[in-house]
Amino acid sequence: MTRIECLQQIVALEEERERQIAQLEALGAEIRALTKALPPQHPRKNDPRTGRRVDGLKAILAAEEARIELAANIRELNRQLQTLQRDMPSDGLRKAHGELRKIMLAALKTAGSKGVRVPGLAKRHHLDPRNVHAALSGYLKENTMPGLKRIAKGHYVLDH
Repeated sequence: MTRIECLQQIVALEEERERQIAQLEALGAEIRALTKALPPQHPRKNDPRTGRRVDGLKAILAAEEARIELAANIRELNRQLQTLQRDMPSDGLRKAHGELRKIMLAALKTAGSKGVRVPGLAKRHHLDPRNVHAALSGYLKENTMPGLKRIAKGHYVLDH
């Protein structure tokens, strides 16, 4: 499935979900109205209002069952949406996991003792400078890139 097809399917599922949510809200309003219109319970056995109460309770029960079924359908739609969004093909703009580290390591090795400035590295490789800063400071803090040193603000060097 292509990214476009996946997005089209997501839009269709979202529209269906919104339609079912509107139905769920309408059923909730109907249940509230039926509950409000329910005649009070009377202790006498042959009171004519007892039949109306039973009919009202049956209507509430039917509406509540429909509401429960709709809620289950909405949960299923949410699950399908999550699966589609998780499995959606990449748009080609995002870097693969670990690619940022490889790019920075290669740039640091190439720069040698001069080091690398974050804005230049980000611009050269079409990256967000905040991501580069976060990654380099994380590698420095966790010591996961041996020899990495910060020589100035936004300026890093790989020392061997």
